[in-house]
Amino acid sequence: MNTTTHSSSVQSSRFKDAPWFNEIAERVIVGGAGGIGRWLSFFLVRAGFEPIIYDFDTVEEHNLGGQLFRQKDVGRLKIEATADIINTFSNKAISGFALPVDITTPHHHFAFSAFDNMKARRDLFEVWKKSHAGASVTPLLIDGRLTMEQVQILCVTPENMDRYEQEYLFDDSEVEDAACTLRSTTHSAALIASLMTGFFTNHISNINERKLIRTVPFYYEFFIPQVLTDLIT
Repeated sequence: MNTTTHSSSVQSSRFKDAPWFNEIAERVIVGGAGGIGRWLSFFLVRAGFEPIIYDFDTVEEHNLGGQLFRQKDVGRLKIEATADIINTFSNKAISGFALPVDITTPHHHFAFSAFDNMKARRDLFEVWKKSHAGASVTPLLIDGRLTMEQVQILCVTPENMDRYEQEYLFDDSEVEDAACTLRSTTHSAALIASLMTGFFTNHISNINERKLIRTVPFYYEFFIPQVLTDLIT
């Protein structure tokens, strides 16, 4: 595992006995610093992990509606704005790289795909496949996909990566494009990032305990309007 020492014991004092918590911070790759990736990086740091973020976008006005950005972040690189707010809330510096940096350089067993296009998802998947050769722990790639009110998460391991590649890594031309007013909400972005963090902590719990004590689903889907329907019926 790739690790660094935690900078603050106070931040982890209320969950340091959790089965997924390590005194040494586990480094993970986060592909994308937009709707999913920014919230995800924030939650990962707060849980004691160390994300290394890859993105090339700058913050635009329309990003403020669903992403964890401030008005003063408009025009900045997303990775810079993300590092800034994480440092504010966690007193921790994180690494960020503006693509197209060679993402094959850092090799990590754990990666999160938070991109908004299929090509970038496939590129990260190909890197992840190569990076876990000879790994001493079970590698994991978590792919999050988000619309305004629908969440889809895929937790990919060597056991199911062929299925993931064949069934879920389709071409961008096959993705139905939603209207620009139906693409993102802040609460949905925070929701999927929280669930992705939770599935990752489940995976780390299983590694630390050396047995399966928590569920890490291959495919998980959540549709927010369905909640009200279930409650009514």
